[in-house]
Amino acid sequence: MKVDELRARIAEGKTDGVYLFCGEEDFLKRHYLGELRRRLVPDEGIAPFVHFVYEGAEVDLGAILDAARAPTMFGDGKLVEWYGADFEHMKESALKALEAACEELKDEAGATVVFIASAEGLDTGTEKRPTRLFTRLSKCLNAVPFFRSTDAALIGWLRRHFAAEGVTVEQTLPAAMLARVGHNMDVLLGELDKLVAYAKENGISVVTEKELLHVCIRTVESDAFSFTNALLDGKREEAYLYLGDMKRRRVDPISVLGQISRLYADLFAVAALAADGVGEKEIAKTLGMHEYKASLYFRRAKAIGVDAIEEKLRLCGKIDADLKRGTSSYRGLEMLLATI
Repeated sequence: MKVDELRARIAEGKTDGVYLFCGEEDFLKRHYLGELRRRLVPDEGIAPFVHFVYEGAEVDLGAILDAARAPTMFGDGKLVEWYGADFEHMKESALKALEAACEELKDEAGATVVFIASAEGLDTGTEKRPTRLFTRLSKCLNAVPFFRSTDAALIGWLRRHFAAEGVTVEQTLPAAMLARVGHNMDVLLGELDKLVAYAKENGISVVTEKELLHVCIRTVESDAFSFTNALLDGKREEAYLYLGDMKRRRVDPISVLGQISRLYADLFAVAALAADGVGEKEIAKTLGMHEYKASLYFRRAKAIGVDAIEEKLRLCGKIDADLKRGTSSYRGLEMLLATI
């Protein structure tokens, strides 16, 4: 189910059914849960009768079914929430029981059941390549993946928030804010509140990048180039920050290791040729590498040395084997970064 369909159902008051809120963007999960509560629990006085909240890695389907089947005493329906379910480690028998329960819940008029899964509790994959487990769950309930928002969506969101606060910003500010603060919506909203408060306190008519740099924190977000460049430059602390961001976003550690291994394989090739007296331009030609890239790798390879690079490649091989055996995850990568 797409977010637009969920939004339409809430607006129409037709939310009966079983939902799964999953994905990286926790801010949006909380937002739409809030919308459901406003619709189904309009008065806190009736919450004990229509709003049931549970938590746990293992789902108690009996408790959910009992809550959903309880007579509706007030309002238009009831809301049942379950937090922290670990779908990734759910046994086949538990998955089949969940599927059967979802089928039963379809007949419970007035009951809205929502499972709220963390990114660790369920890997959704991507919009174009969902995981097998996410696809399976989507067949028995309304799975709503909250993927990381695009730049365009976040820029529009920031503009609306600034306008709602009565604060005018220069045209380029939202994009500059993403570049400095990052894409986490919770962090963005906190920094936006700081900017708004600062602007109002100081009578600033138009907020510019000057205020952004003065007020807002810089957040590290990783990409293939920034991480590789940090490794290439021997900037250990920066590399750890990028790795931490990838860990938070649950990037496959085998994919991260692939980036590191490719870098050191290229460095080793450059270092071996350089040790034989081959110059930068000839190295670029021999390896089919851009001359600028070859010059960067040449300087770094000379600084590290062939033996040290070879040792890093051996360590990459060991970590790769551990990852494929399931005996290591990010810990091996963190140990590898300690050697740069």
